[in-house]
Amino acid sequence: MKPPEDEIHEYTITAGGDIEAKFVNLATLQAENNIVVEEYISHSYIKSGNQLLVGQEGGKGIVFGGQCEALHRVAMNQFAETKEPRLQGRNPAS
Repeated sequence: MKPPEDEIHEYTITAGGDIEAKFVNLATLQAENNIVVEEYISHSYIKSGNQLLVGQEGGKGIVFGGQCEALHRVAMNQFAETKEPRLQGRNPAS
């Protein structure tokens, strides 16, 4: 999965380890390990080499719009519907 060409994201962050953020809006995040977001992810492209955790330590934990992918686990409190929700996961055993 790659970021859609028709979407313009304000920020791109690539990490060889973890990424932690309070919220993510109009961004591209790619991490080799975990991505941890406290409050929400909005209209962003997210790719985690391990886990994507949203709101798991007491935050709102809402994901809406954009694309999210994690190799092992995606955890959130609420997935808000949009016209084209794109949430993908892969089983590492396959």
